[in-house]
Amino acid sequence: MNNIAVIEQQATREDAVMAVISRAASDPAVDIDKLERLLSMQERLQASQALAAYNADMATLQAHMPSISKDAKIVVAGTVRATYASFENIVSTIRPLLDDYGFSVTFKTTFEGELLCVLGRISHRAGHSEETVIKLPFDTSGSKNDVQAIGSSVSYGKRYALCMLLNIATGGELNSSPAGPAP
Repeated sequence: MNNIAVIEQQATREDAVMAVISRAASDPAVDIDKLERLLSMQERLQASQALAAYNADMATLQAHMPSISKDAKIVVAGTVRATYASFENIVSTIRPLLDDYGFSVTFKTTFEGELLCVLGRISHRAGHSEETVIKLPFDTSGSKNDVQAIGSSVSYGKRYALCMLLNIATGGELNSSPAGPAP
């Protein structure tokens, strides 16, 4: 059975449940407990339908997801130590795909002692969402002040959470460094 047929079948079931709930709500003989159980059943059906739509669109999105080029470099004393795909590059590359398949991504940060917690959430237009959390120390490398250390960790966390949520691969390098290739 294809994705559209599954979604249509679930919509038909939800319509039938709504008709039963409507009749029950207008019948004075139906007690509140039965009505609450019917409403709970409707919520489970809606959640199931949202999950099915999420999974169908995620599978299609994954089939079109490109590898993201590493466009940024970490240079220490004139030597390239690492290359990575910047958050801006990742987002600008995938944003059209997210829009096409009804997804949005949000982030939230909290602190647990000396760790920064970055929660990434991907939500679908049908209502289902998935999330992941990455916990990081503050990036005190280089000559960063305290605020820059937190900002660097936020950027790192957002990149990694987004790549984890969407199974994004990064690779290659857009341009070479005058200092030579990364070790």
